[in-house]
Parts: sequence; structure tokens; C-alpha cells
Amino acid sequence: MDWQCDITKTCPLTLLDTMRKAVMKLLTNRLSQIIAKHNILKGNNFAGLPGGSTELPIKLMNMILEDTKENNKPV
Repeated sequence: MDWQCDITKTCPLTLLDTMRKAVMKLLTNRLSQIIAKHNILKGNNFAGLPGGSTELPIKLMNMILEDTKENNKPV
């Protein structure tokens, strides 16, 4: 049934799931900021953090695959 913005018509599990998602989002944001600020991750392990990018690892993998195809080498 349509809940029509009446909280008494909702399932308590729905509310718990929403709360869990909100807490996890808050925790993930704060943790990623701390990890990025203190340079805890090295190399290409920081792609999911603020200011990180997946562009370089993707380019590297693409170049390796192209080289293996052109020169008939194993990856």
C-alpha cells in the first residue's frame, strides 16, 4: 500500500536499512578524507578517494594489453 508520508505505515526494517545506509555513508566519507589527508595509501590504491582518479591505472592496463597484442607476448 502507498504509505502517503505516514511513518506509522512503514515497515521498521525499511527504516533500519535507511539508517544503516546513512551511517555507512557518513563513516565512508570521514574515513576517506582521513586516508587522503594523511597519504596512507600508496601507488594506485587511492583511486576511490577524494582527488583520486582511475585514469592512470586504466591507461597503463590498456598500454600493456596493446603491447602484448602487437608483439605476441603473454600478459
